[in-house]
Amino acid sequence: MASETLGAKQINEGKLTGGLGADIETTGTCDPSLGVPVDCIGRTVRLQRNSGLLIVATGAKTSEGGQGACEIAVDGSTTNGQTLSGETQDSFALTQVTAPLGQGRHSVAMQCVENGGNLRIDDPTISIATVGALPN
Repeated sequence: MASETLGAKQINEGKLTGGLGADIETTGTCDPSLGVPVDCIGRTVRLQRNSGLLIVATGAKTSEGGQGACEIAVDGSTTNGQTLSGETQDSFALTQVTAPLGQGRHSVAMQCVENGGNLRIDDPTISIATVGALPN
């Protein structure tokens, strides 16, 4: 087929299957409170059909000596946590593939909580993609 020859008559966009993609990042610092989880980064996604999500969240613990944990939260339920402590700067990544979620809006976030010291997370990012085929 020649380049640039497909148009609206040849393509039914309603039948295209493809994943939702969402990618956000910040260049700031997240400063969680002692004992209170805070969304360091997140977004709401709208699924048009039942689908699983592949979620990847990253950040870097500053060298200020704080301790705590970060987790992925989907619709308020958290999983896949990473404990953070010490006085060295540590980068980390969290990943999760969810079970199929129903149509509609779903909140996805990286939540962090401080357990002592001054936990701070630099440059948090989150990437979200739909997953059509999930293992049995």
